[in-house]
Amino acid sequence: MSKNTHIIEDIARVAGGAMNILGGVQKHVRDDIKTRVEDIATDIELVPREEHERLETLVSSLFEENKTLKERLDALEKTVKVKKKK
Repeated sequence: MSKNTHIIEDIARVAGGAMNILGGVQKHVRDDIKTRVEDIATDIELVPREEHERLETLVSSLFEENKTLKERLDALEKTVKVKKKK
């Protein structure tokens, strides 16, 4: 039985070592893929999400400001037209 126990322990150690190696390989592959995707994104000049969201907020703010200014301009034009009629 002692010999069988040693064989099973050896097999368990080898399996454990293989799992550690596979885990390292998996991490290496993930890191390599991430690096390649980032390089491609840079090459085709994709905009980072943070910058897109910042610009989206800015455009929305400017749209609202433009709407407000248009309403004020319309009100001023009505005032000028009324004064010209008098």
